[in-house]
Amino acid sequence: MKKGLSILLIILTVLSTFAFSLSAAAVPALVIDGKAYDNYYKVWWKYDSGAVKYNVYVDGKYDGVKKADSSKSYTFTTDPYTAGVKHVIQIKAVDKNDKVIATSNKITRYLAPLVPTLSYTGNTTGYTITAKVSSGTVHGFALYKYNASKDKYEFYKNFKKSITINRGNTKFKDTYRAKAYVTYSKTYYSQLSGYITCVPKMEKITLKSASSPDVGKITLKWTAASGSFTGYQIQYTTYDSFDVFRVYGVAKKYTSYTLNLIPGICYKLRVRTYKDVSGGRVYGSWSGVKTLYTKPRVGATPNTKYLLNYKVKVSKPGSTGCARLNNALDRILKKIGCGSDSKYYLYDKVRFAYRYIATEQFKKNGSLGAKGSSSYSTYSEGAVLRMLENYGSTGSCYEYNYLFHYLCLRMGLKNTYMVDGMVSASGGGRTGHWWMMMKIAGNNYYFDPRMQRYMSDNTALNFYCLPLNGSNRYSDYFRFYDAKAELK
Repeated sequence: MKKGLSILLIILTVLSTFAFSLSAAAVPALVIDGKAYDNYYKVWWKYDSGAVKYNVYVDGKYDGVKKADSSKSYTFTTDPYTAGVKHVIQIKAVDKNDKVIATSNKITRYLAPLVPTLSYTGNTTGYTITAKVSSGTVHGFALYKYNASKDKYEFYKNFKKSITINRGNTKFKDTYRAKAYVTYSKTYYSQLSGYITCVPKMEKITLKSASSPDVGKITLKWTAASGSFTGYQIQYTTYDSFDVFRVYGVAKKYTSYTLNLIPGICYKLRVRTYKDVSGGRVYGSWSGVKTLYTKPRVGATPNTKYLLNYKVKVSKPGSTGCARLNNALDRILKKIGCGSDSKYYLYDKVRFAYRYIATEQFKKNGSLGAKGSSSYSTYSEGAVLRMLENYGSTGSCYEYNYLFHYLCLRMGLKNTYMVDGMVSASGGGRTGHWWMMMKIAGNNYYFDPRMQRYMSDNTALNFYCLPLNGSNRYSDYFRFYDAKAELK
């Protein structure tokens, strides 16, 4: 009997164990796989056994939750995980009672580096390319060079932080991209960076001097360039900047050259080196700028640019009868770069002051008044001061031209005169008007910044420094103010 009971217990135990095994086998395994990209991981799995969510762990730390849906995948970025190193990932399936019902295998993946950014510096021997990533680990960079014949980027060289490419291995310009990489048991690459186009530079030279030895001529002298180059370029302009210019080529054997230009004109000039290479030209940086006037012709029609700098008497800045007006005038001159410390030629100062009044002064840019006495000596001083302190008042022809007159006075000019007279009216007939006149080397020239504002193109200087003669009289009748004697 006892023997029979023992056999029965053994049978029951086996059956119970088998049943438990069947029950355990009924729960499927949670198997995951994943891939590392340049700035994120993506993990995916197949599991359908009552899970309502999946908890994700990276390096043993909870990362987030993925609710159960048809995608069965989870994507997470490098933040706060370091790019370029390995991470261990595991998933746990959780049922509706918030109980873990399955734990996945652990997978190890190396997160590739972030996409690098490229920069370069050119020099006389070639250029140096530098790569960097914003964060994470990186062991090096792979440089890819654009092949125009194949229309694709091809691997060029590996480098650590920067790579110098000599001129002999460059064209006029070359375009590159790069990948960052890390190497462990194998190498992991980022995606390709944006492109960068590199151009070598030539040596910068020094412009030593500029002079006008003869009528209309300017002679430049500069330091000789070293190394391999084709020649020099001289750039010159009569404008305030080099937005409009002309360029003259000079052979490499010269370190000086004389240009034939217009007599009595102000020029700005500079020099640089250049080299003809495959596909184009490589240029050096521009030298410093030299500014000077060409020598005028003797006995020729007076050139106002030349005369305003060498023939017009200029004394110390004149004072109006009002300290506050003097202060406001000085602020205007400083604003347009024509103050007492300005390096502009007098012609340019007068032109800048005229253009400023005609185009900029009355754009509602606030008061130009300043602290100081408000008392003034003449009506005109008070009228101009009130206009300046009236937050952008447009003023009349009287105030416009008196403002120009007083700016010239503050720049040291003593030969400007206010004029009023009858001029042709737009609707026919005659009307009263004020303008300004300046005497230059015995010749009379008139200026009218107020009339300039009526023109469609205020920058054309239609009423700037116009000669007064028999065929070009502004008015048949006019009289002069602020002058000891009438102009004749």
